[in-house]
Amino acid sequence: MKLAAAVEIYVLHQRAMGQKFQGPAVALRAFCRRYGKMWLQAITSTEVKQFLDVPRTGPAAWRRKYGVLRNFFEYWRCRGKLKTVPMPLAAPKYTQTFVPYIYSRRELRLLLDAVPRCQRHASCRTSATTLRTLLLFLYGTGMRVGEALRLRLADVDLDYGVITIRGTKFYKSRLVPLGSDVVGVLRKYLATPERWNQHYQPFFQSRQHKRLGPSTVDANFRRLRILAGVRRSDAGSRQPRLHDLRQHADFPIMPTPCRRQRCGGPRGVSSIGIIKGSPGSPTVYRLDDIVRG
Repeated sequence: MKLAAAVEIYVLHQRAMGQKFQGPAVALRAFCRRYGKMWLQAITSTEVKQFLDVPRTGPAAWRRKYGVLRNFFEYWRCRGKLKTVPMPLAAPKYTQTFVPYIYSRRELRLLLDAVPRCQRHASCRTSATTLRTLLLFLYGTGMRVGEALRLRLADVDLDYGVITIRGTKFYKSRLVPLGSDVVGVLRKYLATPERWNQHYQPFFQSRQHKRLGPSTVDANFRRLRILAGVRRSDAGSRQPRLHDLRQHADFPIMPTPCRRQRCGGPRGVSSIGIIKGSPGSPTVYRLDDIVRG
């Protein structure tokens, strides 16, 4: 059996078992582009190591691809197609050194103020109103960027202050309560005249009324960050990301009985607080304070 055929059969099997299997499939097909014409039995640890040791591969990516290939070869060994698993020695464990970026109140204001300049061209797929609302939404809810972009209007109940996240990570759905300040921002966004507000439409829409893609939003944010002059001043190698807005959220994903008095009942939190500083001495920012400056 050729490696390319073995990869396709393996990917189809994993998806038939209920897995999305997107990231591993990308890694396996990249491996296929190098050695797909070889017989599965002819692959040795040398080819695997050459694939893993490509330039600019960090420790986390290396170990992730190593695990994908190990599981792939184990699958075929258990089915009698391989006598051994052709894997090189695993890399030693490493210490995670990445530290998420914590935005200051001044930096958040700079980002919001720079949105009109960032999206001033009519050719931009994302309007200034949409980008600003998305920033405040992520800041106030702690949701993942992909989860926010996949929302449809039917998933957002502003009367009860609840958002339904459907079939997300680990194939689970959950409810996210909204504060009154976030609800106010979303109501203003829904009232903008250029929107299409049918229940099946994406909540965060492009100028063409389509769902925004993560790559488009990330590119918009990188341009926005440069215009606003927001960058790391510490020794960190990565510049501030849109995903880092999640580090500020300080609210329960689902209100527990002990929090319901604070949350104002089962409808969710009454207002969203934002933490800045160390866990021992946090400073809480209200979303309304950031919007108003």
